[in-house]
Amino acid sequence: MTLKPSEKRLLTAFGIVVFLIVNFAAFTFWQEKEVKVVSKKASLTKELKRLEGLKSKVPIAREYEAALAQYLKRYDSLDTRDTYLTTFVQTAVDKLGLKLAKNAPLAGEQPNPDQPAKFIKSAYRAEVSGDWKKVLEFIYGLQEPTEFRYVKSLVLSTRKNEANDGVSDLVCDFTLQKWWNPQSDELLAEAAAAAAEPAPAAETTAPKESEQNSPPAVGTNGAQPALGTPAPNVQ
Repeated sequence: MTLKPSEKRLLTAFGIVVFLIVNFAAFTFWQEKEVKVVSKKASLTKELKRLEGLKSKVPIAREYEAALAQYLKRYDSLDTRDTYLTTFVQTAVDKLGLKLAKNAPLAGEQPNPDQPAKFIKSAYRAEVSGDWKKVLEFIYGLQEPTEFRYVKSLVLSTRKNEANDGVSDLVCDFTLQKWWNPQSDELLAEAAAAAAEPAPAAETTAPKESEQNSPPAVGTNGAQPALGTPAPNVQ
């Protein structure tokens, strides 16, 4: 079949148009892919920087975990945990001869309930007043890093001494916190579960059939003879 010159020109033009369309589609597709690759590269670069930053903190985190494992105290009961700070403050106040007021234990808390707990906090708030030297001595003894006991807030003020008009007491309003080992709660839960389990029933031995059917022997006066004594023959 021989094509006419006009048909050849039309076919050539059609081929050129198809070629251009295919190349334009390929260029557009490649450009979209390139934009996605560049965006993904930027995202991965940002994530890599974040991971490198976390990697640099690994030694500090290990030191932190080692300190928690070494010093974080366990408790035998919830009462032990909740009254520890109350007893500590009361003992210090009695030793220094200070006045204690507004003392109130606060509810314990976890740093992040949605994540496994590394420690649990108990808190206590009170107001201590008295001679300023003794109050300052009391304040110096509140914090103890190795016991994870620290002062969360502290406000100092002065108040007129009721017993002596010419003297003012130093007043310390403070909130004290202590960290505890969270595994203690797991131990308490296990102990409570073990205590809640019913005790095994005592084994009982059923009497023999001959013993069930034979009535007890009765003497002439209606009393049972002693064990191992044959029943008397009653005429």
